[in-house]
Amino acid sequence: MLRSRTGRYYRFIPCFVKKWLKRTVHQDELNDLLERGRGLEGVEFAQFVLDDLGITVNVKGMEHLEDGKRYIIASNHPLGGLDGLALISLMGKHYDGQIRFLVNDLLMAVKPLGNVFMPVNKFGRQSRSAAALIDEEYRSGKQMLTFPAGLCSRLQPDGTVADLKWQKHLGVRGVADKRDIVPVHVDAQNSR
Repeated sequence: MLRSRTGRYYRFIPCFVKKWLKRTVHQDELNDLLERGRGLEGVEFAQFVLDDLGITVNVKGMEHLEDGKRYIIASNHPLGGLDGLALISLMGKHYDGQIRFLVNDLLMAVKPLGNVFMPVNKFGRQSRSAAALIDEEYRSGKQMLTFPAGLCSRLQPDGTVADLKWQKHLGVRGVADKRDIVPVHVDAQNSR
């Protein structure tokens, strides 16, 4: 993925930086997980990963979701991938897989989740075709999932870990597409 994002400049990245990135993102462990989950996609793959890692999810308030309504499910983002996988599993099961998740386009490299993810280019301009596809999905009957801060929670100056300011697209899309916004709070702790 680093090679595809840096193009011809990849060869100028020092080897020690490449090795550090590989260790930091746990590339070998992630590849092993992808291999063991081969053949699974979307909600099934998300649940497989949670089960494989021994992650349990306790949920409160699902009874407030009404059948037949279209929602934007907006969550804080304290854990990185795990909170996303939990939302995919939980909401995907509840809505028979009829969900789409707005994500950083880098995550499209996780092929088993490609049928759930809607890529957003965080480091450049969004193409017209990608923007049109997002608009189409918002008009559809699928439930839309998002992390409105756009990034994982960060260490704040006061020592707490919190989301960055949520982006305004949440309210704009909710009004424009006549969707109720369901705030989700993930109560979890991650390492610094």
